[in-house]
Amino acid sequence: MATRLSRYRAASPASLECRRGERLFVAVRRIAVDVAGDPATEAVLGDVSSFGCRLEVSGSWAAGEPLSLRIGGGMEVAATVVWGGDGVVGCRFDQPMPRATLRPLTLRV
Repeated sequence: MATRLSRYRAASPASLECRRGERLFVAVRRIAVDVAGDPATEAVLGDVSSFGCRLEVSGSWAAGEPLSLRIGGGMEVAATVVWGGDGVVGCRFDQPMPRATLRPLTLRV
């Protein structure tokens, strides 16, 4: 409820940047994605943080769908689709990725 003193004060816009961790550009780009019951699909890793990643994909997956990501030299990471659209999918890792595991994937840490 606005008061007499606050009703003319401009509200600042909400931030779209609500991520829990810093997003890092990746050195490893091509990964394999396994979806339960489907053959492995290739995807491009857009960016990554300790908590999740953005994938560029040819298909589309629904929010809540479990994935298994095979990154780099066979490292397997369990993730869940959080959002998707227009060939891009956002995933949250089931367990936060340790910094030591994240380091070889990124251009800078």
